[in-house]
Amino acid sequence: MSMYDRPKSAAEYAQLEDQAQCASLKQVARATAWILARLGEDVNCFTFHLELKRQFPHAKAWHLTDGHILTEIDGRMYDKTGLALHRFNDPARFARAFDWDCQ
Repeated sequence: MSMYDRPKSAAEYAQLEDQAQCASLKQVARATAWILARLGEDVNCFTFHLELKRQFPHAKAWHLTDGHILTEIDGRMYDKTGLALHRFNDPARFARAFDWDCQ
């Protein structure tokens, strides 16, 4: 299947979706490495979120009850250690979390 062909089956759609998710993970991983190289390993989670938001304008900040901030990009949660959690994978962790717009 070339990039101009439309997927013909559910399996082809699933394969394309997997490829897109993999690309998104790689983009965030590259951005994370760049931010840490520039700001250092001790960057706080809010500053890290703001830097990710520059590169991914649709990113959302989630403030957890323990004071930690995660960044949601395409339904996945990230912090400076990388992929943190799939959104609401652990409901207890997010029970009192809230998102806010940091524009």
